[in-house]
Amino acid sequence: MYCRNLEKGFKKISDAMNLQQSKEEARKKGLIKGLAFGALLGAVLGVLYAPDRGEVTRQKTKDEAIRLKEQMEEHFEHGKERASELLEEKKGRAEEIWLSTKTNFTAESESVEEEIDSDDEEQVKE
Repeated sequence: MYCRNLEKGFKKISDAMNLQQSKEEARKKGLIKGLAFGALLGAVLGVLYAPDRGEVTRQKTKDEAIRLKEQMEEHFEHGKERASELLEEKKGRAEEIWLSTKTNFTAESESVEEEIDSDDEEQVKE
């Protein structure tokens, strides 16, 4: 009985973690696509409507690319930190469930052992 509960508990945790990972992956992909599209669109419009000479426009484009790269790195670092936080949170929750299940299983197995011992004593008396 406790094995089934343990299995159900782990399945719930696994399902929740998989769902969370899927959502995080979808958000990351959406963010990356949005940033890439915005950068491309900005670069194209910047070149088309550039009032400056080519050298100045290239320097501005280079500066903007560097700024976007730094911004993306910042978002990536934030995502990594958030993923680490979620992982630690899920590990803690899984450990709580494991300890709870282990305690319940130990208590149940001790009561079963006591029942077996009392049955053995009754059989010996007969």
